[in-house]
Amino acid sequence: MRGGFAAAAAIAVALLLVQNSAQAVLLTFDDLPGDGSAVPIGYGGVDWSNFNNFDGVNYANNPSGYENGVKSPNNVIFNNFGNPASILESATPFALNSFYITAAWNDGLNVRIDGSGGQTRLIVIDTSGPTLVTLDWTNLASVTFTSDNITINGATPIPAALPLFASGLAGFGWLARLRLRRRP
Repeated sequence: MRGGFAAAAAIAVALLLVQNSAQAVLLTFDDLPGDGSAVPIGYGGVDWSNFNNFDGVNYANNPSGYENGVKSPNNVIFNNFGNPASILESATPFALNSFYITAAWNDGLNVRIDGSGGQTRLIVIDTSGPTLVTLDWTNLASVTFTSDNITINGATPIPAALPLFASGLAGFGWLARLRLRRRP
């Protein structure tokens, strides 16, 4: 853990354009306290699940990537502890036009964005600066952001079936050895 946030807390959204009904709303999050607290339900006309905010410029553990995610002074929002985070309709469906996103702590971070209408977008981001993502998704009930960093310290992940396969081979070897011992 670094500064109260897990190293996996990796999505830093700097600027989000949400359209609620016919009115476009540009959210910069700079009117939030920047203290690590949750983005309030109803903020910008939508509900927020597992998004927190803080001052990315003055974050005590810089360099982290959060400071590079800032597009307007000073706040960013992030998925708390790297867990999936969602934007949900509050009263009416909404549109997600575009946003900037930056990784924190982990370069090469895989992020999956799922819209309630079956839309999916996969992106790879890093800590060096914000990436503009344009979706132009409309009539949404929810959008979920999931970060998935499957490579650790440059090591290639082992497929889940490989250890099971290896233990099965070891078991067969052990049985064969027992059979050989029992032969006269």
